Amino acid sequence: MTTPGRFRSEYVAALHLHVVDRGETTLRDGYELGRRALAEGVSALDLAAIHHDALASSLEPIERERMPEVIAAAAAFFQEILSAFEMVHRGYREAAVEAAAERRQAAMLRRLSSFLADASLSARHTDAAAEVLQLVAEHARELTAASYSTASWGTGDERARATSFDHESGATLDPSVAEHLERIAPALPSRVPRSRWAGEPTLRALSPSNVLTVAVTALDGRQSGFLQLADKGRGDFTEADEAIARHLADMAAAALERAELYRGHASV
Repeated sequence: MTTPGRFRSEYVAALHLHVVDRGETTLRDGYELGRRALAEGVSALDLAAIHHDALASSLEPIERERMPEVIAAAAAFFQEILSAFEMVHRGYREAAVEAAAERRQAAMLRRLSSFLADASLSARHTDAAAEVLQLVAEHARELTAASYSTASWGTGDERARATSFDHESGATLDPSVAEHLERIAPALPSRVPRSRWAGEPTLRALSPSNVLTVAVTALDGRQSGFLQLADKGRGDFTEADEAIARHLADMAAAALERAELYRGHASV
């Protein structure tokens, strides 16, 4: 007997047994048949046809008054069969959505990296630092789904700073909270979730939120600025968010150091 034929006969036997016993064991057998169907390449349409034939044969010896309960039992069995398909297909859908998001993130990072690596950015105008920081703040906020981001660079009075808000959602971080977060950035852990917000001495007096802070570090190891993201609405900042932020901070540092180098050469 071919594999499809053997599967059909086993399905009929399992369904017949279930309409008689109607227990968890026979339902579990149905789920296992669904998994086998996936492994053997039996489609959902094929399963529907097999189920129809199996149900018809199950009803032949049944009195008319008992048919509704047999049909209901068969429907529960078929649901177990299809649940295996649903779990696999749901996994495919979730994986596809995640892969699409990763491709989008990678594309944005490549475009930004290409732009920041362009030497002409540094030579075009004196506001190159502000432009770099604005681009980094906007990309960081969008890639991590934060409501607010700020990027800073410089020493002493010569500091550049840029911020980005999620204007479309209408979500805004209280200005006093944003200002405080930026001021205490050097003392913050890299990630503070909402659950730990009140446990941080420097944060407990503020409205609860979450924050991700990474240093913008020069090649010689100087921490010349920070990239900070706050108020992520869908959960807390993750390790993946932190990795993205650090990558953006490194790109910003490289572009800003090139800008300083060009300015130094131009002044000679």
